[in-house]
Amino acid sequence: MNPIRICIVEDENPAARRIERLLADAPYPTEVILHVSSVAEGIKLLYKRKDIDLILMDIRLGDGISLEILEHMNLDIPIIFTTAYDEYTLKAFKHQSIDYLLKPVDADELYAAIKKYINIYKTQDTAKLLTEKTFTYKERFLVKSGKQLRVIHKEEIAYFYSEEGYTHMVCDQTKKYVLDDTLDSIIKLLDPKEFFRMNRSMIVSHRCIDKIETYFNSRYTLKITPAFHDQVIVSREKVKDFKEWLEG
Repeated sequence: MNPIRICIVEDENPAARRIERLLADAPYPTEVILHVSSVAEGIKLLYKRKDIDLILMDIRLGDGISLEILEHMNLDIPIIFTTAYDEYTLKAFKHQSIDYLLKPVDADELYAAIKKYINIYKTQDTAKLLTEKTFTYKERFLVKSGKQLRVIHKEEIAYFYSEEGYTHMVCDQTKKYVLDDTLDSIIKLLDPKEFFRMNRSMIVSHRCIDKIETYFNSRYTLKITPAFHDQVIVSREKVKDFKEWLEG
């Protein structure tokens, strides 16, 4: 199955790299084949390219508005607009716009927009094959430790939790790392046989659970290793799924 060939139009390198990471984890096959960082570059390069399936386009670039690229040439390539501003919505949808995503781009919204592209521009058979693409759960996480980068294997991970707007990953040796992703996006990358979303703020692995105790209002409380600084509670609506998860 051929991947969706994507061009990213974005003048901020951190934002472009974030989109590339999200695309790498997308539940559909994608390939970034071109990165454009200015209006002038877009006019020069996009005119020659006939192999692009989809464009992810920021609207405000360093040398102008990316809509100038579209107005300068007759592009018939579908576009997902990404921007920190919403005043260009109507102008954007005059072009072949699939969706209009506000920054920072949310993973689920991006994947939904790509699915919308598939449903509109791919045949039903192709869309089915893309949707049923075999998904490989994440085996490793790349994290920052001081001035270095370190690869953390899933077997080292005890649990994830969110607190005060940050997502943390805690490993068996009590090492803790801050991640860029949310728990909502992380849980989709993990093997559900090994990890469980027990409440809105925590994901645990089988390996970290030492003891399970009943708690009021038909909930459970857990003792985990490494120890957590607060009570670890399985929310009431998750109890049934939690017991089924433990039974395998």
